Amino acid sequence: MFGTIPVSVKRSDRRLSIDHSRAVALRALGFISGDRSYLERFLSSACMTHTDLCKRPTSPAHLAAILDFIIDNELVLLRFARTVDISLETVYEARRLVGHGSVPARVEPTVWRTLAKNGTSPAPGADRAS
Repeated sequence: MFGTIPVSVKRSDRRLSIDHSRAVALRALGFISGDRSYLERFLSSACMTHTDLCKRPTSPAHLAAILDFIIDNELVLLRFARTVDISLETVYEARRLVGHGSVPARVEPTVWRTLAKNGTSPAPGADRAS
């Protein structure tokens, strides 16, 4: 759907650039797009449609939402990290950089809807409801 995005981030890399972080997020998008159940769960949790995602797949809000979905689902996170051969820390660091702040635990769906409309990402350190 979105093609292959090369990522040169290996397990030993500790610091990521924002460009590498975006590349990790795009790889995550490719990963979840490759599994229909992951994609449907992601779209549902982010209150987005296929059209929303296709219109602006690289928006900071969408990239942050993609990494949040991966991070919030431990099995998906482990499979993604193993598949693309990156550390879990790299995924967390990518999320921090893509969102320009700390990794939130969970954002209410209504917040994601608002963020998607505005093309923004959650405020750094935004609390997320369980």
